[in-house]
Amino acid sequence: MMFRVLSGVVVGVILMLTIMFGLKLSGLSFNYDIESFFSKTDPELSYYYDYRETFENDNDFVLIGILNEEGIFVEDFLKDVQSLTADLKALDLITRITSPTNVEKSIVGPMGGVLQVPLVHVDDPSRYQGDKQRIYSANDVYSSMFSRDTANLTILLKKEEFTSRPANDSLLTAITNAIEKYSFDDYHIGGRIKTQNYYIGKMASEMPLFAGGTFILLILFLLFTFRCGLGVLIPILVLIVSLVWTLAAIHFSGNKIDLMLTMMPALLFIIGISNSIHLITKYIDEVGAGKNDLRAVRTTLIETGFTVFLTSSTTALGFFSLMIIDIEPIQRFGMFTGIGVMITFLISITLVPSLLLNIKSENISCSYQLKVGWDNFMKSVYGFSRNHSRLIVVISIVLVAISLSGIHGIKINNHFLDDIAQESPLKKDLLYFENNFSGIRPFEMGIDLVDSNNSIFQRDVLIEMEIVERYLQDEYGVGALVSPLTIVKSANRAIHGGRNRFYTLPDSEKGLAEVMKLLKKNKKLREYKMLVNENRARISGKMKDLGSLEVAERNLSLATYLAENTALATFHITGAAQLMDNSNANIALNLTRGLGIALAFTAVILGLLFSSLRIALLSLIPNAFPLILIGGMMGWFGVDLKVATALIFPIAFGIAVDDTIHLLSRLRIELEYGASWEEAIRNSILKTGKAILITTLILSSGFGVFMFSEFQSTYYIGLLVGMALIFAVLADLFLLPILLGTKK
Repeated sequence: MMFRVLSGVVVGVILMLTIMFGLKLSGLSFNYDIESFFSKTDPELSYYYDYRETFENDNDFVLIGILNEEGIFVEDFLKDVQSLTADLKALDLITRITSPTNVEKSIVGPMGGVLQVPLVHVDDPSRYQGDKQRIYSANDVYSSMFSRDTANLTILLKKEEFTSRPANDSLLTAITNAIEKYSFDDYHIGGRIKTQNYYIGKMASEMPLFAGGTFILLILFLLFTFRCGLGVLIPILVLIVSLVWTLAAIHFSGNKIDLMLTMMPALLFIIGISNSIHLITKYIDEVGAGKNDLRAVRTTLIETGFTVFLTSSTTALGFFSLMIIDIEPIQRFGMFTGIGVMITFLISITLVPSLLLNIKSENISCSYQLKVGWDNFMKSVYGFSRNHSRLIVVISIVLVAISLSGIHGIKINNHFLDDIAQESPLKKDLLYFENNFSGIRPFEMGIDLVDSNNSIFQRDVLIEMEIVERYLQDEYGVGALVSPLTIVKSANRAIHGGRNRFYTLPDSEKGLAEVMKLLKKNKKLREYKMLVNENRARISGKMKDLGSLEVAERNLSLATYLAENTALATFHITGAAQLMDNSNANIALNLTRGLGIALAFTAVILGLLFSSLRIALLSLIPNAFPLILIGGMMGWFGVDLKVATALIFPIAFGIAVDDTIHLLSRLRIELEYGASWEEAIRNSILKTGKAILITTLILSSGFGVFMFSEFQSTYYIGLLVGMALIFAVLADLFLLPILLGTKK
C-alpha cells in the first residue's frame, strides 16, 4: 500500500511540474542566424569582424529583380520602376538604394564643372536606344544591373545593420507590398531578410509537422504492440512530459529554437519511446509469468532499468559528441537533445513504474497472447544466424568492402541552393539571380598595403589591383565588381566626356593626378568610404553558387596567382560565404573526433559490463557496420558531407548501440542465472528480440517523417539514419551472435 501511495505522489509531482513548465513555453521563439554557423576557432573570423567593422556588413542588403517581357526600355515599365524606387527609398531601415532609374554618371563639362547625367533618361523615350547601347557596351558595375536578355533589371537596397528579426520581417513585408502596387510581369527578392524569413517560417511549420507525424506513428505502433489503450497512454504521457521539460530547459537557459533544434521534439519522441516499450514489455512478461504487480515492477527496474540507463547514456553521449564540432547551432542541438534523452530516461524510470503500480495488471498486459508467436519468430531468427553463419559473414564483408569504396568518394561540399526544395519560392528567387545576373554568392576581398606609407590610390598599387580584378573576372568568376579601381575608372571616364572606352585606369601618372584632383574637388565622386579606409580597401562582387569544394580549388589557384603577381598589397578573401566554407571544411575532423570519443566510451561501458575487452571490441563491430554502410551510400549516391549531414553519423551511432546494449545486458543476466554461453546467447535473442525489433521499426519510421522536410539535409538525416537503424538491428540479430559465438 505504501508503495502505491508513494507512486501516486510521484505522478502528481511530475504532472504538476509539467503544467508549470508548459505555461512558460509561450515565450519560446525561433531564430535563424547564418553567422551562428561560423566556427569560433576559425582564424579568419577575427579578420572578418575587423573587415566588417571597417567597411560594412556584407549581408545587410536586399536585391530586387524585376521582369518585363517586352524589354527593359519601355516607358511605362521604366516609370513604374522609377516610382517604385522612390517608394522603397522612403521605407524605414533603408539607408541606400541603387536603381537603374536613380543612378547618375558623372561627366566633366567644358567649363570644368561636373555634370550628373542619368544612366537611363526615363522621361525621354527618344534617348532609350542610346542609353541601352551605352549600358550594354560598358563594362562597369552598373551594366551588371541589366540582364543580357534585356528583359530583367535589379534594384539594390542597403539596410541598417544588425536589425532584429521582427524588424527584418516588417521590412520584407513593406518591400513586397511596395512592389505589388505595380503590375510587373514578375519579380524576385533576394538577401538575408528573405532567407531568414523563409527559414524561420519553415522551422515554425516543420517542427509541429515532425512532432505530429511522429506522434501519430507512435500511437499506431503502440496499439499494434500492446493492443490496449493504457499501453499507448503511458508511453505517450512520458514523451509529452519529457518534451515539455526539455523545451523548458531551452527556454530557461535563454536559447531559441533554430534550424537544428526543430528536429529535437521528434527525435525525443522517436528515441524516448524505446524506454517505455522495454519497461512495459518486461513488466508484461513478468506478470505473464505469474508475478504480482509489485514484484513485476521490482524485477523490471532491476533487470531492465539499468539497461535503459546504459542505452540512454550512450544515446545521449552520441549527441553530446556533437559539442566537439565548433559550430554553435550544432553544439546547442547536441547539448539539448542529449539533455532531453536523459530527461526522458528520468521520466520513464519514475513515471512508468509509478503508473504501473496504480493500474491493474490485466489492463496493461492484454498483448501477452502474442508472446508465443514472437518467441517462434525469434527462434527462427536465431536459428538462421547459427545455421548460415558463413553466408552472413561473407555478405557482411562484401557490403563493407563496397561501402568503403563509396566512402572514398564522399565530398566535403556545400552549396547555398542545395538545402532548399526545388519547388520552394526561395529557391526560385535565388535561381532567378543565379541565371540572369552575376550570381547569389557574395564575394569579399580585403586589400591591405604592405607599406603603410603608400596609398591605395598610388598608380602601381592600382595596377596590381587591376591585375587581380582581371583574374577574378576572367578566371575566378566574379561579376559586378566594385573596388577603389571602380572609383578611379569612373572619374577617368567623367574627364573624357563619359565615353565608355575611357572606363580604364589612366595610362600615366599625369592622367592619374588629374583624376585624383577631380575626386578631391567633387564630393559626390569621392564618396567611397565603403571601399577605402586609409591603408585598407575592399573588392566586392557576386559569383555563381559553385559549391565550397570548387571555390576552395579556385582559392588555391588564386593564391598561387597572387603570390606571383602582387608585392605591394596583400589580397585576403573574406566574407560570410567564405567563413561558412571554412566551417564546412572542418566538419570531417570534428566528426571523427566526436565519433571516436563516443566509440571509446561505449567500449568502456561494454567492457565494464562483462569485464572483457574482447567482448567490448567484438560488440562494436555491429555498431560500426551501419555507419560504414550509410557512409558508402553517401559516397555512391553523391550526398555531400556538410554541416547538416554530419549529424547523421553521431545520431545513428548513439541510437543503434542501444540494441547491442539490450542484448548484452540480457546475456549477462542469463549467465548470472547459470545458463551456458550458447544458451545465454540464444535466450538473449529470444527475450529481447521482440522489443528491439519493434523499437527499430518505430525509430526508423519516425525518422521517415523527416523525409517530408523541404530542407534537403533534414531529408537525408531522416532517410540515412532510418536505414542505419535497420542495418544495426540486422547486424545485432544476425552478426552479433556469430561474433559472440567465437568465445570459448
